[in-house]
Amino acid sequence: MKRELLLTFLLLVGLTTYVFSQTTTVSGTVKDKDGNGLPGVTVLIKGTTQGASTKTDGTYSLANVPSSATLVFSFVGMKTQEVPVNAQTIIDVTLLDGAALEQVVVTAFGIKKEKKALSYAVQEVKSDAITAVSNPNLSTALQGKVAGVQLRQSSGMPGASSLITIRGSSSLTGSNQPLFVVDGVPISSGSDFAPGVSGTDASSRSLDIDPNDIESISVLKGGAASALYGLRASNGVVLITTKSGKNAEKGRTNISLNMGYTWDQVTRLPKPQTVYAQGSNGVFNQGTSLSWGPRISDLGNTSVNPNATGNGTYTNNVGQEVTGQVYDNINPLFQTGGTYNVGLNASGATNYGNYAVGFGYTTQDGIIPTTGMRRLNAKIAGGYQLSPKLKVSGSVNYSDLLIDKIAGGSNLSNPLFTTYWAPSSYDLWGTPFADAANPYRQIHYRGAMDNPRWSLANNEFNETNRRTFGNIQLNYQPFKWLTVNYRLGNDFYVTGGKEVYELGSGFTGGRTATPSGGQIQDYTFTRNQINSNLSLTLSKNFGDDFSGSLLLGNEMYDIRTQSLSVIGTGITIGGFRNMSNTSNQNTTESRTAQRVVGFFANFELSWRNTLFLTASGRQDYVSFLARGNRAFFYPSVGLSWAFTETFQIPQNILTFGKVRVNYSQVGQGAAPYSTTNIFVQGAPTSGFLNDGITYPFNGQVGFTQSNIIRSANLRPQNTVSYELGAELAFLNNRISVDYSFYINNTSDQIFSVPVPSSTGFTNETRNAGEVETKGHELAINAHIIKSAKPDGFNWNFGMNFTSFANRVLRLEDGVANIFLAGFTTPSSRAFAGNTYPALFGVGYQRDAQGRIVVDGRGDATTNATYGMPLQDPNPKVIGKVQPDFTIGFTNSFSFRGFTLMAQVDWRKGGQAYSGNTRLARLYGQTEETTDRESVNYVVPNAVVWNGEVDSDNNPVYTNLPANSIQIARNQTYWFSVLRSIDEAHVFDAGFVRLREVSLTYQFPKKWLKPLRLNSLSLSAIGRNLLLFTDYPGFDPETNLGGAVNGQGLEYVSLPQTKSYGVSLKTTF
Repeated sequence: MKRELLLTFLLLVGLTTYVFSQTTTVSGTVKDKDGNGLPGVTVLIKGTTQGASTKTDGTYSLANVPSSATLVFSFVGMKTQEVPVNAQTIIDVTLLDGAALEQVVVTAFGIKKEKKALSYAVQEVKSDAITAVSNPNLSTALQGKVAGVQLRQSSGMPGASSLITIRGSSSLTGSNQPLFVVDGVPISSGSDFAPGVSGTDASSRSLDIDPNDIESISVLKGGAASALYGLRASNGVVLITTKSGKNAEKGRTNISLNMGYTWDQVTRLPKPQTVYAQGSNGVFNQGTSLSWGPRISDLGNTSVNPNATGNGTYTNNVGQEVTGQVYDNINPLFQTGGTYNVGLNASGATNYGNYAVGFGYTTQDGIIPTTGMRRLNAKIAGGYQLSPKLKVSGSVNYSDLLIDKIAGGSNLSNPLFTTYWAPSSYDLWGTPFADAANPYRQIHYRGAMDNPRWSLANNEFNETNRRTFGNIQLNYQPFKWLTVNYRLGNDFYVTGGKEVYELGSGFTGGRTATPSGGQIQDYTFTRNQINSNLSLTLSKNFGDDFSGSLLLGNEMYDIRTQSLSVIGTGITIGGFRNMSNTSNQNTTESRTAQRVVGFFANFELSWRNTLFLTASGRQDYVSFLARGNRAFFYPSVGLSWAFTETFQIPQNILTFGKVRVNYSQVGQGAAPYSTTNIFVQGAPTSGFLNDGITYPFNGQVGFTQSNIIRSANLRPQNTVSYELGAELAFLNNRISVDYSFYINNTSDQIFSVPVPSSTGFTNETRNAGEVETKGHELAINAHIIKSAKPDGFNWNFGMNFTSFANRVLRLEDGVANIFLAGFTTPSSRAFAGNTYPALFGVGYQRDAQGRIVVDGRGDATTNATYGMPLQDPNPKVIGKVQPDFTIGFTNSFSFRGFTLMAQVDWRKGGQAYSGNTRLARLYGQTEETTDRESVNYVVPNAVVWNGEVDSDNNPVYTNLPANSIQIARNQTYWFSVLRSIDEAHVFDAGFVRLREVSLTYQFPKKWLKPLRLNSLSLSAIGRNLLLFTDYPGFDPETNLGGAVNGQGLEYVSLPQTKSYGVSLKTTF
């Protein structure tokens, strides 16, 4: 019996081996949807590396194919097909366009490539994610959606600027923002002006783009991804593809309408103390900004308040008889704003071309009266097949922007300056703000600053921008293996503005008995950029295993700017806002011109469509450096291996696996005229004496040579990048992971270095310093629950993780640090050996173990600061701005037409200086100053200095006893001691925020058919609805000075907003 079973088993094995050993030769033709043969299509036996590529006519032949095998047909930009052989000898296949978009991405110069072939990291964001919550600002709409991308908002005001960085900062003083490219044409995206610590914010030019018109965004990270763009792409590239009708259904016009309205509110406001009144040292004083007076409940007492009437009331600063009570001075400033936006797009396609027309309108009322924004967008795009080999396409975009603003930061006309910290006993909103007989004579409890109500009623700040950008493109394919492309693009805009500080304004020193001062500024900034790009692409197969392509090209861009500003001071007639109504006018003008010509090449070699080698090089010739030093070459090389297509791995476990590595160099240029010594407006001074006269004076102009040497040896800074990454997909693509590790080293930084006064100059602009960035990026997408039913329950999850260390390795001899933004102290600066940027200011005096040193001299009766912290006499680094990491989590749940989406952003670590908290403390208005009498506070982690000094009379801070002195946190503590210690007001700026949330209902198609609608959805939406943070009183997502490198400072900065509303989307 056993022998019979054994013989049967051997017979079955033999038969199975015979069946599976049968092989044949399979041939056929691979065509596109129009019936044309496709060259270069990869044909593989599934689970093996055995395969072939189609010839120029689309034919192929593959020998030794097992009859039970499955053939896999794949081609860039087309849907991969799998066909069982089943003993067939002829297999013809038609591949469809655009069905494999998840595997094809847009890369440099708008070229679409198969993602598995890339040796660098690229991440895409689709239009649905950008417009999910009807965000009118493209930059902020990207927040948390791309690993490696950080966005810093200056505020939540209409048109507020934002700083975008990819993989940290590479430049100490230059731009760290990426290059924006729209439909293949580079455009300007940053701010035209930097407001400093006391100006008005300037919008970022990315605001001009209508999010409703975007089809997709590709973010190119790292030097290898952006090297072909040369000098201006050293910080990465944001590639924006707008709607063009290419993918529209042929023969009909497709119309889409997006509408949204949100109610906008301030996210977070400080909680004031409501116990103590205006005054100092317990004495009531209606003319001070401090709230260290008596209890508010005692103001009607004649023994406490000399202005008390004796019947429980007192006379206020304008002669009104009032009771002592608590007033809410903060909330009345803010209103519920509103944002309405609508986008209408029409697109279509025929057998010969495509077209798209778009219109957008956005209007926004800010959360502070008089602030708002209005934006108009229009766009037309299309393409036409002139002949089977020649296609022409193009687009034109127009935007018209108006922003109404208020002054921010340390500006005496900033309405927030005396709103946040107005004494709770003062009726800011019930007391008249101006003299009835003279509206320019203010009434206010502060002598130098504007009453916020007067400022909103009289000062004016607006910004306008009119912009046109677009391109025309010719694509010629004389042969299957050769494509010629030429693109000509232009980006032209004019930014203008008018800023009026009315007669009597505090900013101009006009708070005098007879109102004086006043200032009017009219300005324009014009920028024109022409971009020309010519490229040739050659593709060829080398046998059955190898295929290659070569891209050769030339790019030229020319950028010219003009800035013109007229400032008139001394307004004569209040309310007449004309430059002729000013006593003195000062005009400044600047012009720049720069041109770059580049030649580039990119070579790609593929082996069996699994192993990919890429090498590129670009030679740039620049106009803005000295002759003989204008040519620079930047190479890159990368390798990508899709190892799951080399080895037979079960797809239900590891569906796809790829590793990649690359190396690149890329530069960043200097500002125009950095190598030419220039003349600047001068003043009559001997170098030791200055009589205050400035030119022009009495009709005479005067110029003097700049005190900065501009070296002819200057060269672009150079960034060397190394990147290692992996892309994995599991469980039949249910889970995908994309990880990158990178090191960027940027040398030859460009900044001013002090030189000896004997040279006749103070500084020299030169190449010096080095910055290193090491980072990790991780993007995960998972279909956690995937229903087999169309209307079943689905749960999708996404995560974008970013962590990097930006460190200044060295500066230059004689350069202790580089100032970036802020005040002398506190400020944001670059320090060798520290992370970039670092907070600099007056710190606590600490011992060698880092413990705070408190004053132990005498006792509480002889020393007012007994037991309170000492300040370090030498300013130092007091904080780290960089977060430890940021993560964006996105969850999407759908069931029977309903979809709930929520994005949560988590920023761990990173610090910021809270100037608002410092002011609230020293004024005695923050809630934590309420307990000012209890003597029970002990400065933690501190030691006591009893006055010990060495032989040179220097304090000795070693071997000090632990602190146990109990103190009252009174006016001396907050106003006299901590006021001067910047470090006391540095806090953790980390947070967890519900960034976006939407609940959408997709109406069933059967309901829409009678209405002739293709789709209709209605959504309840929200932005920034929840915030969890240890940052005191205010929203940590603000910054003093706008979109600048110097981050981490907040000082009377404008607030952030939260929004909730509805949106409607339909197509027909």
